[in-house]
Amino acid sequence: MVFGLFGSKVDRLRKQVREPYSQHENRKEAMIKLLNLGTPEAYEALLSRFGVNASSVHYDEVEKDWLADRVIERGDDEDMIAALRQVILNEERLSKALEAAEKTMKRADYETLIMSALERRVDDHRAGDAKVDLLGAFRQLGGEAARRAGIIALNDRNDDVILEGIDLLENAAGEETHETLWNLFHDPYQAPRILRRVGLCLANLAITDPQAREGIPDALHDDFKFESGRLIALRTRTQPVAH
Repeated sequence: MVFGLFGSKVDRLRKQVREPYSQHENRKEAMIKLLNLGTPEAYEALLSRFGVNASSVHYDEVEKDWLADRVIERGDDEDMIAALRQVILNEERLSKALEAAEKTMKRADYETLIMSALERRVDDHRAGDAKVDLLGAFRQLGGEAARRAGIIALNDRNDDVILEGIDLLENAAGEETHETLWNLFHDPYQAPRILRRVGLCLANLAITDPQAREGIPDALHDDFKFESGRLIALRTRTQPVAH
């Protein structure tokens, strides 16, 4: 099939739904056209809208909510779900796509998908936003999946990703993760906000260091002390950093 100079209809509509500075009505019209086409290519183009933010925060949320509802309505359409999987595996902004996936997929399939999406981005330092969104999804799942995701996050280079990982492990930590958390606390290359957050996590969990280290990073001497091998938070201001 030969396309015209300006590409196929689907390609043109894809550009329209992903144009952040376009009018809301124009993006919405393009989304409806792609939905009505109902082909795998059209669904892929349609759901790519999840991966970009419109200049208007209000209309960005309105459009993504509308799109998530359409995905849920067609949750038994294999082509729609295949397109949704591709968004989660490849796009940068995932929160609404993840909400739609959680409501349309079996738990085991959903868990496998988001773990694959996280693992494939491990070495992609440009994918910080996507990793944070994925870790938020693991927070909702909890359990062993959250623990595995938290360990992956602690080895990242992005502070926001690491902070999300600490949050996960505080709620899903096991003995095998204790040393990982203590290693992070004693990592001299971490930012003070990372050290403070992991310190608070260790204090809240009241766990001892398997290596019996009791040194406190210089930046945190006013925030923590050791008692009986456990880290104690000294000041009420020692709270998780907003992220």
